[in-house]
Amino acid sequence: MTLVSQAEFARMCDVSRKTVTTWASLGKLVMQGKRVDVEETEARMSRLHREGSPIKNAPEKIVTLADDGVTKRRRESDFVTRKGNKTASTELLSVGELEARLRALDWKQTFDWSPAAVDQRVRRAARCIGWDAVTSASRDDGHWGGYQLRIAQFSADELSCDVIQGGHGFNLDAFDVLEMVRDHISARLDVDGAITQDDDDVIPVDPDSLDLLARPFGELQTQP
Repeated sequence: MTLVSQAEFARMCDVSRKTVTTWASLGKLVMQGKRVDVEETEARMSRLHREGSPIKNAPEKIVTLADDGVTKRRRESDFVTRKGNKTASTELLSVGELEARLRALDWKQTFDWSPAAVDQRVRRAARCIGWDAVTSASRDDGHWGGYQLRIAQFSADELSCDVIQGGHGFNLDAFDVLEMVRDHISARLDVDGAITQDDDDVIPVDPDSLDLLARPFGELQTQP
């Protein structure tokens, strides 16, 4: 039995966390407590999906039940695009550890607020978790002239709604992007049933870029 968090199952299927939340609400997932039973879910979804099992990637975070409780496997890895290009050296860090590091960095960084520097920060921050921040000029076809967030390993001709993590209409500004990337790291279950991250869940990140996700996200943002 392989048990993973819903966030990890979303990564395994190359879909958004919202998609997995929908699957759960429709009874397509086989759950063991708050974890997804990968083998049983794959068997169930293979029967429900015309295309077969939605699972595309092996799990990076496996939960096993042992005498000493839940154990987690951590390893170093690389983000690799489908063309084989390494995008960043990454490490699997727990959500609890990431939050502690980010809180220690908040409000202690000095940022350059020039447009070019902010754009570079946004793009590097997105790459920190394997996303791309893509821009488009304002157009009459629904492009608002801002950023769109995509899962990095997909090329432009492979795009789908699940690949796009935010800003379908290129309607995100720099603040929005930084907030969404940080929220991806520390998401918790909310009143609408959005997917939670537990403290022991691990996420692949580039640790050298974490300072880019420290607050403030905008020049006028002040410490509460």
